[in-house]
Formats: sequence, structure tokens, C-alpha cells
Amino acid sequence: MARSTLSDYQSMFHCYLGPYFGDMQLDEIDASTVGAFQLEMRSIGVSAVRYGKVVVPLRAPSLALQERDLSARHDVLVRQASASSR
Repeated sequence: MARSTLSDYQSMFHCYLGPYFGDMQLDEIDASTVGAFQLEMRSIGVSAVRYGKVVVPLRAPSLALQERDLSARHDVLVRQASASSR
């Protein structure tokens, strides 16, 4: 990895990711948390280029989190329906 790339990653963490997500555990970060972070990035006027470098890599995990959340909700609804039909 190029020194400039590592420096850019460190800057993104120290300026945006670290201050926003703080001491959160990974299992505490869900799709709504990532969405709120995206809105925060826009509201503080981060340039489009910087926004893309910071936020775009979060999209795939965010989509996976949304899928996990939907799957968990589906499982709860199935269990509830099963329990009420007994």
C-alpha cells in the first residue's frame, strides 16, 4: 500500500469515522447508524470527493446490515405468526 493511501485512510478515520462511531462495537452499528453518519457528512459540508472516499466503502456493509435487519424482522414475524396460529 502506498504511503499516501495509508495517510489518507488515517485521515478519514481520525477526522470522520473515529469521532462519529467512537467506541461503538461493530454489532452496535446498524443500517440506520450508517445512514445517520452519511447525513452528518453531508450536513458538515464534506466535499463530494471526500464524501465518496469515506462513505462509499460503507455502502456494502450497510446493505448487508439492512439485509440482516430485514431477515431478523422476518424471523420475528414468522415466529409471531406461528405462535398465534397455535
